Amino acid sequence: MKPRIQRILISFTTLLCGGAFVVWCFRKVDPLLFLEQITRAHLVFIALALLVIFSILWLNTIQWKWLLSEKHLLSFRKLFEVVAVCTSVANLIPWGHTFSIYYLGKNKEVGKTMALSVFTMDQLLGGIAKLPIFLLVSLFTPLPHWLQTSIQVFVISVLVFGLVLFFLSHFFRNLESNSHFISKWAHYLHPLRDWKRASVGLLMMFGIKFCEIVAIYLVQISFNIHLPLWAPLLLVTTTNLATTLPITPGNLGIYHAASIFTYQWLGLNTTEATVLALFHHLVYVIPLIIPGYFYSIRLGLRWKTLTPAGVQTGTRGV
Repeated sequence: MKPRIQRILISFTTLLCGGAFVVWCFRKVDPLLFLEQITRAHLVFIALALLVIFSILWLNTIQWKWLLSEKHLLSFRKLFEVVAVCTSVANLIPWGHTFSIYYLGKNKEVGKTMALSVFTMDQLLGGIAKLPIFLLVSLFTPLPHWLQTSIQVFVISVLVFGLVLFFLSHFFRNLESNSHFISKWAHYLHPLRDWKRASVGLLMMFGIKFCEIVAIYLVQISFNIHLPLWAPLLLVTTTNLATTLPITPGNLGIYHAASIFTYQWLGLNTTEATVLALFHHLVYVIPLIIPGYFYSIRLGLRWKTLTPAGVQTGTRGV
């Protein structure tokens, strides 16, 4: 199959899945009540939520800065550009994380192997940062059995993943010139052996999760909807679990379904839940997509660079 046809089929399929989820989420919404709810929004709180989410790019840049090897430093400005483009792509296409590894690794100061190590540690720290949130939710609210089971599976997976990476980072402490790919990848996990660098990386990830919680709270009060203080924690829990595996572009539909279900479980009607879910998603993706989009225009990145074929062959658009 030609790469162009493959790209079209993949894009069409993922958009179709996302669109189906969105239609399913909006099927019981009263259009008039929906528009009435939107007009009640306090834009000041929405603007604050956008700024809070935008700060995630800065926190993520600081985290990657500390996770990169000291011998392979990028300037903060260059790394912020990389993070912005990678985050934008990751929120637009399901295979965006693959592109992140390629785009960070194409910098000669980093390389593909170290980029994969940084991305691996980023995922581990992200999982660890979610654990206190899941624990607090479990303490403050009686959860459905299926959600309790999902949290337990997630916790066990993160702990096993972390132990494996910690062992590998120690086992491959020394790097030889003829080392194979796995050895190099494991060696570049060395920030896990450095409590200071690992702590800073984890602290930045806690900051990212805190920004997500604050943004959800700001969206809620922008519509004059006041829920228990642990409600944003529950929203972060359900949406993070639902979007663990990227299936649709920007988690379109899946994020909304998880949010709507959670708000209905908290006692809101379908229209209120749908409005909040829609604005949560918009507030989250807009500040994370737009900066990377403008950077990609300036750098001349093309669509074929963002596809699986382009990533695998190392296609460049600059």
